[in-house]
Amino acid sequence: MIKNKTGDNRMALQSLLVVVSISFLQLSSVAIAQSIVEIKTFFSSASVTLIQVMYTLPSVFMALSALTIPYLRRVLSDKMIITFSMLLIIIAGIMTLLLHNRIYLMYCYSIILGIGVGPIMPISSTLASQQFESENRSRVLNMQMASSSAGGIIICLVSGILVVKDWYNYGYIFLLAIPVLVICNLYWPKDRQEAEPNQQINNSSKNNFITILFCIIGFCFGISYFTFTANIALHLSNIGLGNSSLAGVFCSVLLCGGILGAAFSLKISSKYDMVLIQVGLCALGVGIYVFSHSTYWPVLAISCVVGGLSNSIVISRSLNMLAKSTSQSLRSTRFSIFTVSFQTGAFLSAIIINGIANIRGHNTVAERCLIACIISFLMVILLGSYIEYNNMKKDY
Repeated sequence: MIKNKTGDNRMALQSLLVVVSISFLQLSSVAIAQSIVEIKTFFSSASVTLIQVMYTLPSVFMALSALTIPYLRRVLSDKMIITFSMLLIIIAGIMTLLLHNRIYLMYCYSIILGIGVGPIMPISSTLASQQFESENRSRVLNMQMASSSAGGIIICLVSGILVVKDWYNYGYIFLLAIPVLVICNLYWPKDRQEAEPNQQINNSSKNNFITILFCIIGFCFGISYFTFTANIALHLSNIGLGNSSLAGVFCSVLLCGGILGAAFSLKISSKYDMVLIQVGLCALGVGIYVFSHSTYWPVLAISCVVGGLSNSIVISRSLNMLAKSTSQSLRSTRFSIFTVSFQTGAFLSAIIINGIANIRGHNTVAERCLIACIISFLMVILLGSYIEYNNMKKDY
């Protein structure tokens, strides 16, 4: 049984329900990806690049929105911020269904969606750190990422079915924010304003270093993970298995790996956070490399599961490390910075990876995945060096 800081089981369950509910919509923008081909057909005069912008715009504004959270929390409660977020997601869905005959309108809806989704990760992580501590906080953060992965799978599958009739029907997915809005308003726990004299930062330079370290981890993880997702369809096409439906299935398998990663991580103590993050990064590197060099669908599926394990493990344990090393009053800021780093890495992944591949003179799927694999293992080495440095300091 997961208990909150006060030991109130009912309040703990309500807090968990809120965290899981809002995290379910973290990957809402994947609904647009399922309709890219149909959107291109409808806006036949628009270039492929302009159509793809519709999918990438939410990531940009998710990062910008997350960046404003520390400032918004000075004037608004977390509940109010999430209420506005859910309303923006609902507006994006309704407007997509009603007015969809101009491409610039679709850009506007993508921006509204990104602004609405942006606060989800930092606010849900902050709520988890406010209501839970130690091992329970670690478990809730894992459930948060599992909910995000499960939501991504369901959104992929349902939106793929909806757009068969009309391409703009993916807007119905965003109306899932309505029940989430109801749950938040019914069960949002009371804000906890606690004095933490003993938890104030004792070594600000060390804690600032940890924040910078995990921002680098988040940025590089965003690059590697989204390079994996972006090259799934291309690799399947290269080996003769390519169609959008099959690519969607493998993307769902990747997200299933995230759920399995969360289930695995739930059983491991939070004192092994650093080691688990290394395991997650290794899993991503191995999954990317094996996938890009395989032609057999069972191996492809297994490599997607292995690579997908990293999503829940790396993000949830990174957030937990930031929570452990930061006072309650600064956690929301640290979570927002980490979210911005991750989203920025996701947005810049194609530019960075393709740029390096072009410099090397081999811009192929295998080359791009190899670069992403190397980045993952470099992060493993970086974390290992930090762990070793801490161990040496303890010895002395």
